[in-house]
Amino acid sequence: MSPLGKQPALEAPAPAPAAPAPAPPAPRPQHTVAEYADALDCPAELIASMPAATTLHCTDAEGRRFVVTTSRDKFLAAAESGTPCFVGKELVAMARAVALERAFAAQLTEWLARKTLEPEWRLTHAEAVGEVFERPPLVKLGPMMRVLGVAITAIEVD
Repeated sequence: MSPLGKQPALEAPAPAPAAPAPAPPAPRPQHTVAEYADALDCPAELIASMPAATTLHCTDAEGRRFVVTTSRDKFLAAAESGTPCFVGKELVAMARAVALERAFAAQLTEWLARKTLEPEWRLTHAEAVGEVFERPPLVKLGPMMRVLGVAITAIEVD
């Protein structure tokens, strides 16, 4: 009690300190192609069938940028930005064409031109290699891209 005979007014409890805001996600590290040497040494067909979505950011011999991806989200983003984008099955078709010596930089230029004009067009095995019924040998991603005159500028694995 106070000296005047009254009870002191109750004070509201101090508010609990606010919980700190969650930290933003850490930025994904930027990797160089050299850090993905294992990917370049891997058969292209295996890259296309990996359980983790994989995206290759590429530049052809004439400096045109394009993407090869197994990620639906990355495919849609590339399409929205107007960047030519090949999907996993198309990477397999390219690899088989290179293995059978039916694709070089000039052929990739044609495929890119068509993909630019018709983004929904898909490079099929039959279109890439013709009427070949035997399975060609596996070709590694790095050598395959060199044959096609492609520089891989980044590789993303989700």
